[in-house]
Amino acid sequence: MRLRGIIVPADWDENGRVTVAALSTFDEQIYKLDIEMPGDQLEAFLRKEVEVLGEFVGEGHNRVLAVKSCCRNADILEVK
Repeated sequence: MRLRGIIVPADWDENGRVTVAALSTFDEQIYKLDIEMPGDQLEAFLRKEVEVLGEFVGEGHNRVLAVKSCCRNADILEVK
């Protein structure tokens, strides 16, 4: 599945670092992301318009988008 939107913080640790990110799409949907990358790389994509390629895993409240790649303009981040 390919989705476009803005990556936003969804949860933080006790030091204020983002631990969970979500994709806020242009049709006002929000999807939690299973995206494995170092925090500094994730910070570079926060609040930016991106295109995400991945697949949904889990069900109900545990459903997340397992990200395979995320691109912002010319920056492409391959994950997993």
